[in-house]
Amino acid sequence: GIHLDLGGGVMESEGSASSGSCALHPEEAATGHCSHCGTFGCESCLGWLGTRLVCRTCVEEGRVKAHAGVPWERRSEIGWLRAIGASARELALRPTAFFANMNPDGDLGEALLFAVLAPAVPILGWCSVIGIGAAGALALGQVGASEAGIMIAVLALLVLFVPIGIVVGQLVWGLMQHAALRMLGVPGGTLEATLRVSLYSAGVWFWIIVPCVYYVAGLAALVVAILGYRQVHGISGGRATAASLLPVVV
Repeated sequence: GIHLDLGGGVMESEGSASSGSCALHPEEAATGHCSHCGTFGCESCLGWLGTRLVCRTCVEEGRVKAHAGVPWERRSEIGWLRAIGASARELALRPTAFFANMNPDGDLGEALLFAVLAPAVPILGWCSVIGIGAAGALALGQVGASEAGIMIAVLALLVLFVPIGIVVGQLVWGLMQHAALRMLGVPGGTLEATLRVSLYSAGVWFWIIVPCVYYVAGLAALVVAILGYRQVHGISGGRATAASLLPVVV
């Protein structure tokens, strides 16, 4: 079964400020809300499942299960390309469900590798198309060998360094957002959980394979990360948004 840790660590002030009392025990002040169903509860009704704050009802009725795992971390079963595509699709269309299935305490290296490959695949695709065009132009004599060589070299550098730049940005951003979460008094969540959310949110960069998505990918990654922090740390959307934007303001 699922072990629900009810030994302290329940969130304070946010629940009581939002709802006043526990949904099941009206005589008790609410100390937080379930990250799965959103119900506010007291200390006896809420507990930590890993780094997620959940209620007894969701656990007892089976609505909260052991983390099913994200598609990327099941790539040995479904294949690498399918795992990347399925993860990118869930992050774009069902980010809350994606992070509900993500193990917050899982391997950071898995998220790191995904954050590298998710943008690398479409960048490689676009650069291959452009490279083929450059080779065709060279064959037709429309460009010289030196110009074609420079173009191909630039494309190779893009394939190599753009994904790395995205990953470094997500790591730095994740560190700053975790510090912001601590400043806002969010308990329970680990640094690894925050970084896994930040790195996996880079999966929306996979969709730069679609023209013009590049211009909104950064904003989309931020929104996905906010939803991830809300789910994984069991906090309100407002607090998750504040933590995500605080590094920009400061």
